Amino acid sequence: MNQRLPRLMALTFCVSLPALTLADVDKVYSPRIHAGDWELETRGTYLDDGDQAEDGRWLEKFSLGHAFSDRFALEAYLKTEKPPGESLELEAYELEARFNLFQNPDRALALLGEVEKEREDDVWEYKLGPLYEQRLPSNLRLRLNAFAEKQDGADAEESDIEYSGAAQLAWLADDELAPALEYYGESGNHGAGPVLLGEFELGGHELEWEAGAIFGLSGGADEVVYRWSLETEF
Repeated sequence: MNQRLPRLMALTFCVSLPALTLADVDKVYSPRIHAGDWELETRGTYLDDGDQAEDGRWLEKFSLGHAFSDRFALEAYLKTEKPPGESLELEAYELEARFNLFQNPDRALALLGEVEKEREDDVWEYKLGPLYEQRLPSNLRLRLNAFAEKQDGADAEESDIEYSGAAQLAWLADDELAPALEYYGESGNHGAGPVLLGEFELGGHELEWEAGAIFGLSGGADEVVYRWSLETEF
């Protein structure tokens, strides 16, 4: 693979991000795949914005994934939601596939595809886009995601293709606790904030966690979205 291509893609993503529109804060994906790994994960977000009726909304995902090879991984999700004053309910099912195109110790490139179906309504959502990672000097790691999303079905509210992006710059001097800065963008909607990445052992298993706060940078953005994740591989 031409070694200049990953650099050109990273530059393209960086130039494009300010023009993208704040997708629901979720995670910044890694393009790396390790054959044979099984993964259990939960990740969620909490909206803190007193000016919105959805202030206090809690979203949580639960997933099981498997890497069938160094090139292909599949993950199934249950997506739940707890609106303010209501109980937690199952909202949607999701199947996610990652296809690794290139990876070495310094950089990696993959393609992600998702299909989501809402549990009660006839709404299907499709997502497709590249994932990129670059190791930088001074123990820095850059991850970039860019997606195109489309809804379909009788109850779909959006018919146009929507574009979104996410980026994470992490300082990995310490594996047990690493600070990072994340950005999420979607049309006219931008947010960024600090995130902590860490890992610990429990019952002989290594668990990785992330926790942070994403602050709205544009007029239509949510004031603060707290995000977290916990996963283990076996």
